[in-house]
Amino acid sequence: MLAAVLTAPGSPPIFELREVADPIAGPGDVLIRVIAAGVNPVDVKLATKARKYPQPHIMGFDAAGVVEAIGPGVTRFKPGQRVSAFGWLNRPGAFAELVSIPESTVAYLPADVPFHVAAALPIAGVTAYQALVTRAALKPGHSLLVTAGGGGVGHLALQLARYIQGSSPAILIATAHSAEAVALAEKSGATHIVDYRAGDIVERARSFTSGRGVDVALDLVGSATLTDCLAALAMGGRAVSIVETADMPVNARVLFDKAASLHFVFTGAPTVGNGDASAIGAQLEIVVALASAGHLRPQVQRVPFSDIARAFAVQASGRCIGKQVLDIQSV
Repeated sequence: MLAAVLTAPGSPPIFELREVADPIAGPGDVLIRVIAAGVNPVDVKLATKARKYPQPHIMGFDAAGVVEAIGPGVTRFKPGQRVSAFGWLNRPGAFAELVSIPESTVAYLPADVPFHVAAALPIAGVTAYQALVTRAALKPGHSLLVTAGGGGVGHLALQLARYIQGSSPAILIATAHSAEAVALAEKSGATHIVDYRAGDIVERARSFTSGRGVDVALDLVGSATLTDCLAALAMGGRAVSIVETADMPVNARVLFDKAASLHFVFTGAPTVGNGDASAIGAQLEIVVALASAGHLRPQVQRVPFSDIARAFAVQASGRCIGKQVLDIQSV
């Protein structure tokens, strides 16, 4: 099979498109012929640091394609079915024509969800779901602050929040800067936009909520932005961060004084060791169903497989709008 092999980690990482041996479907595994694969900021982070990976390595967490074969013990899938899948951190990934992924993190893909859309959903969609539903328990009527509202997770989080709110009036605040990011955040449901360069995120969030603060704040940037999210919380509010930083600033006093809480989401944590990853698969099923129903509509930039280096450069710049997806092969 053809694969993008990470041969030299760094900034930028070096990939080589070359033929490698086909993977097999081991016990409990689903072998997928990959049609499209999503590119995420975590890919850039891991490719730069080469953490946890033996070299050379095939990266990629987001996969969409067709079941090629199943391993012993697989009961939910059969060859020929369309699927979306969440790859595992300690296994070869989806930047290849074939990938073998445990059944627990594979979801059936309806015919009305295109492969390039399905490839945008596993990490970004499941992360947004875990943050807003599992951790923050967002409900109709709750106000929300999302940083980086024009990014991959950010715009899907706004769409998910709009779906949860239903017909209820909602205050959905997003930070963004470029015209493209602002447009995507507004299209995804943001009712208010804050230019993060102005440095007044907390004040603006309070002004939009009549001084009360937000019920839920989702930090997708880290460091000082997490500090702003905590300060912007209302009494009893909940903040969620998906960012790992060396200087993670947490002022416990701010949380205590508001009887507020801070939660972290590391979506792929169960795939690192021996954790139970079945919840990821169940959440991916929900996210795919929401996409099928039109409630989640990821904005996708499609990139030829041969241009993987360009996709990584855009991710590393921090200026990616929506989601990037590699077209691995035709159906």
